[in-house]
Amino acid sequence: ELWWVCGLLFCHLVSCFSMAVVTGALQGTAMMSWADPMSANLSDEIAWALHSEDVATLISGLHHLSCLGGNVRMHSRRVSNLLHHRSVEVRVAACCALQDLDSGGSMFAEDVRHLLRGQPSERQAALGALCAFGDAAVPYASDVASLLEDTDVDVRCAALQAAGSMRVASLLPGVERCLSDASPEVVGNACLALGTWERGAAVRERLVEEQIIQTIAEQLESGRTRQAAATALASLGEEAVAAHAKMIAQVCLADPDFDVRQQGLTALSTLTAARADDQELLDVVVSLLQHEEVRVRCAAALALAHCGENAKHHLSELRPLLDDGAEDTSWLTLSLGGVRPKVPAQFRKTRCAACFALGQIGEVGLTMMGLLLGFLEHDDWEVRSCAFDALGSVPAGKYEADIISRGLLDTNYVVRARACEALGKHRAAEQADELMERLEDSSLSVRCSALWALGEMGQSAAVAGPKVVASLRDSTNIVRVSAVKALARLGVSGCYAGVLVDMLHDQDVEVQCEAIEALGSMGPYALAYIEELADFLNNPVPTLRAIAAQALGKMGHKALSYVSALRALQDDQDTEVSVAVKVALLAIE
Repeated sequence: ELWWVCGLLFCHLVSCFSMAVVTGALQGTAMMSWADPMSANLSDEIAWALHSEDVATLISGLHHLSCLGGNVRMHSRRVSNLLHHRSVEVRVAACCALQDLDSGGSMFAEDVRHLLRGQPSERQAALGALCAFGDAAVPYASDVASLLEDTDVDVRCAALQAAGSMRVASLLPGVERCLSDASPEVVGNACLALGTWERGAAVRERLVEEQIIQTIAEQLESGRTRQAAATALASLGEEAVAAHAKMIAQVCLADPDFDVRQQGLTALSTLTAARADDQELLDVVVSLLQHEEVRVRCAAALALAHCGENAKHHLSELRPLLDDGAEDTSWLTLSLGGVRPKVPAQFRKTRCAACFALGQIGEVGLTMMGLLLGFLEHDDWEVRSCAFDALGSVPAGKYEADIISRGLLDTNYVVRARACEALGKHRAAEQADELMERLEDSSLSVRCSALWALGEMGQSAAVAGPKVVASLRDSTNIVRVSAVKALARLGVSGCYAGVLVDMLHDQDVEVQCEAIEALGSMGPYALAYIEELADFLNNPVPTLRAIAAQALGKMGHKALSYVSALRALQDDQDTEVSVAVKVALLAIE
């Protein structure tokens, strides 16, 4: 029977794959059917499509503009004109395309506004655009307020999202009323909208803060609003979570949905050690460690890690999980169907959850330390990986470091990477030679982890300098970035400043950013290359301009000769650049 089931599943997967290939080919043909055969680039084809009289061609062009890398800003005027097209579908597609402009689309807010009086799909798209426009949409708060009572559920949800982004006090009463809406989707969006309000701002002025929090917490009781309620409480801050921590643990950690359990853990993680020591919360979490469902036991173990000092008194309750080889497979169907990625091991394997918890708790004692060291030889690579991760967070001596170093030769690349990171966290310089060998590992993840570990060891791993310099020539940009970071940590004395200057001309922007930042942190040792750094103030990439300004700022008055160049960027169109420049000028002058 097992072979028959496997064969049937294989046939089904082959059928689905074939259908996907055929469907993708047909969609690709349909989407490009409007393309001008004489055009050499996509931008020209989009421009041609946006001026077509055919509705299907217009919609396809707008779709390409917003989803396939088209330049919305280049065609924004034509797109705004399409907001008045005779076809509802075209108006909706144009509105969706303008959302990609974010705050830059504010000049078209008035054009978008008239769609708020259109059909439900138009109202929904217009609200989405106003939400994307940011502060520029605030003048239309009264329009949004009226749509909070719209007859269409999707429109009310979109209005709540827009209200949450605006955070205008006049919208708050309408958002509160939505908490009693008949639709769970509307109630959930109302919770999320209230969660975006900064705690102590508009809410406190109306003196109903606790009432709002209580109403949101009541939504934890319903499975359809539970995730939104937990998200809102986490956004409102520690006090909101602390008042309802017991309820969050009871209903969220035991929920069958992974996202709800994860959000419950996120909310509990906002608690400080003092609040997490609450005995009632601990009692609920400890009781869930014995739950019949594997996924619930895993969530409880992860929650225990957030329970402060008192968690150390419950290590004995974690011991059964270390002997428990159970695994939750309820997520597998959705993962195979492509609906969600693979769930992390600590959320589905009890041993992995217990290892993660021990790592977070820290001081685990000799017995637990012995169990963790024993897991380094476990048959399951995920258990080995979680054990290495935990050992990197608990106090360890030379004996433990020697055992951890054995993981550098593990057959699984994830485990090798975790072993590197564990040694780096303990700054085990005695294993620097073994880490240097991992710089030539076949896995880029392992090479990056080894470089990070050597960088963490600082001057004590200075012997690795030449090997790290060799990694600057790695074919993968992520490895080169890690090598630059490591050299900046190894070369505290600035001995690698000259080497890092060469990386300013790397073809990858991220590598250039790291090189600029590294040189800026070397102080007087990088003064010989200040001119090369200043050249990036005129770079077309905003991030490079911003980081160059930060680097010059770190050099203080030694960069006085570049004040005029910095002042020229004070009004840069990119906010990141203008802010960095102002901070740099304050440091220099």
